[in-house]
Amino acid sequence: MQNSKTNPTFEILITLILGAVIGFLTLGFINFLSAIEVFHAGSNRGSSFHLLLIPLVLLIIELTKRNTLYFPTKAAQLSNEHSSSYWTIYMPFFHFFGTLLGHLSGVSVGRESAVVLYSAGLARVFRLSWTMWGPIAGSIGFAAVVGQYWVAPFFMME
Repeated sequence: MQNSKTNPTFEILITLILGAVIGFLTLGFINFLSAIEVFHAGSNRGSSFHLLLIPLVLLIIELTKRNTLYFPTKAAQLSNEHSSSYWTIYMPFFHFFGTLLGHLSGVSVGRESAVVLYSAGLARVFRLSWTMWGPIAGSIGFAAVVGQYWVAPFFMME
């Protein structure tokens, strides 16, 4: 799928498929985060044992990050072909579940960046051209999580 002379219809189809997959993943992600929020609201009345997991979660995230993943710090790094060699096909799953684990333990790890990263990582899972599809998938993910679909083109242009 790395052919630079692909059919525009094929590219539109890939974009629609990516949009649907990322949209459903983001819907599940947001639903999990809502369930975690309900859990935290209920546990605040009694003991907050989940807070004891924070050091363990931070250690797991740091070890995973150091040994397997690439964490860009700027949107421009999403499209850098050299940095894409650090992105594995496991990255979307680590970001999805790692962020949920972080929220469950009480660590404030955000959600927008996790969605952008697991969405962009789907370009690796589907073995798409990183230079073209990484920023597109990241933009779709960002638009999905903030619920403003018109921001995707602006995010992609950055």
